[in-house]
Amino acid sequence: MWCEIRATALRLYADTGSSGLAPRAAAREIGLSAQALHHYFDNRDALVAALANDGLRAAPSAIARDRDSAGTDRQIRGRPAARL
Repeated sequence: MWCEIRATALRLYADTGSSGLAPRAAAREIGLSAQALHHYFDNRDALVAALANDGLRAAPSAIARDRDSAGTDRQIRGRPAARL
């Protein structure tokens, strides 16, 4: 359920921006009551922090995939890309 809540909240954020990221809306979409959602996240800030943490944990592998798919001779704004 934890992952489903975060995935739904992330989709809501992507669809509507930060104003659309309401924990009650995420709970409603997956069939939870607002009270049940509080079992997983105390408030909106906790949900946003969890999403930010997910993004930070995913960033290194995303950067590595981009680097690997681009090759070492990739040019960025006329300069060679830094090697990581």
